[in-house]
Amino acid sequence: MPLTWEQICRRAGGRRAYNAQRRFAAAYRTKEVAELLRDGLHQAEVARRLGVSKATICRDVAKLHAMALREEICPVCRQSYIPFLSKAAE
Repeated sequence: MPLTWEQICRRAGGRRAYNAQRRFAAAYRTKEVAELLRDGLHQAEVARRLGVSKATICRDVAKLHAMALREEICPVCRQSYIPFLSKAAE
């Protein structure tokens, strides 16, 4: 049985909402990982504390490394800088 246009739109809206929740949860977990690693915990302990697999923590750490190495251009002075290391990020 084919779906109506309203059903298609509602289904797409539900997927968007669900995926937005997942993205938010992943971003919050990555922040927690950074804080726990900063406190001196090892990745395995971070995984146990957050209740996720070590592979998930490994991906979060890779994401944090990529963020630390990303350069951006200042919109005012047009100079490149690393936002993760700038004083404004503190």
